[in-house]
Amino acid sequence: MNKISNFIGSLKNKSLLFYLSFWGAANALTGQVFLNPVANPFSLKVSDMRQTPCFVDLDGDRDVDMLTGSASGIFYYYQNSGTQNSAKFMNPLLNPFGLKTAGAYSRIVFGDFDQDGDFDLLLGSERGDLEYFQNTGTPTAPKFANPVINPFSLNPNRKYMTPILLDLDGDADLDLLAGTETNGIVFQENIGTAKIPMFGDVIFNPFFIESAETDLVPTAADLDNDGDLDLLVANQSPSFEYFENNGTKFIPAFLPPIINPFSIKTNTGDPAPFLVDLDHDGDFDFMTGQTAKFNYYQNTQILIATQSFQNTNPPVPFPNPANYQINLSAFDVSNDALLGIYNVNQALVRGLKMDQFKNIDLSELPAGVYYLKLKHFHQVYFIKFVKI
Repeated sequence: MNKISNFIGSLKNKSLLFYLSFWGAANALTGQVFLNPVANPFSLKVSDMRQTPCFVDLDGDRDVDMLTGSASGIFYYYQNSGTQNSAKFMNPLLNPFGLKTAGAYSRIVFGDFDQDGDFDLLLGSERGDLEYFQNTGTPTAPKFANPVINPFSLNPNRKYMTPILLDLDGDADLDLLAGTETNGIVFQENIGTAKIPMFGDVIFNPFFIESAETDLVPTAADLDNDGDLDLLVANQSPSFEYFENNGTKFIPAFLPPIINPFSIKTNTGDPAPFLVDLDHDGDFDFMTGQTAKFNYYQNTQILIATQSFQNTNPPVPFPNPANYQINLSAFDVSNDALLGIYNVNQALVRGLKMDQFKNIDLSELPAGVYYLKLKHFHQVYFIKFVKI
């Protein structure tokens, strides 16, 4: 049943969006803080103009590798020879795994279209078609077949499409959402199955996703930890637009965009972002391909609350990252609360007194990611910081 398409077609006004906004709004902006971008991190070497990164584990070693499209249409493969916690990318291989140069300004995404346990590839480019490369290899040794143009009833017919694959209706198959050069966001629901996909009619700017910008490049993740997928969309301005999904995992509904949220800074053109956890600390960082470089935005703070402290603003660590000392902004909570420093494995590394929130000594801690845990009865805050 074409349930999402029918839902959109029957919606006469935005009263449902108001209902979701008023009763179900999550405060995502308190949760993420991204550092200033770092150019060409993890030993990455730029090989082409406007490389568009996509991350997936292509060799089955449990860390993410990077494959990019590019302005020339060449594929570049950067194998991650590091670890889940500490990425290190090897020099790029051109057109690996049987891939052949595609259309110019290629933008790629992976998904298992045939449910055989490996990652197939879908590509948009200046040609205006979507090209499907079936992976006929294995999860540890990919091999891609020659491309099939617009399979599964895909109907893009728009140049410079940036496709992403995601399950927006909670039916365990992959739907298509894509950014375009001048037509905003387009959507095709998978009305087939996970193993035999078939895509429905094209819907423009679905689920209240509306942007006045051009050359939209979306990426998706659950950025507010509410169980559904939110969107971060780059554009040619350049800026980033955050569309919070305030619906459900079955019926999405996106709030109006927030420009450059989460302390994100950009001053170079044509960013192509991809949300991925590159430091394996449980939150989403993102990498962008730019005109002639990669930029890495590390997510340095996520607030996870099992319950909110009533009438209390969450404490904020500063500076963050920190070297020898860290401070917490003043907060109002009784002295019987518990405060401690925990590592990424949730093991206590140091207990603190409740009056000890200034000049906390970090000199004996090795560099890494830590959490300050504040607990008062059944109410808990985890506040992430980085020791450098």
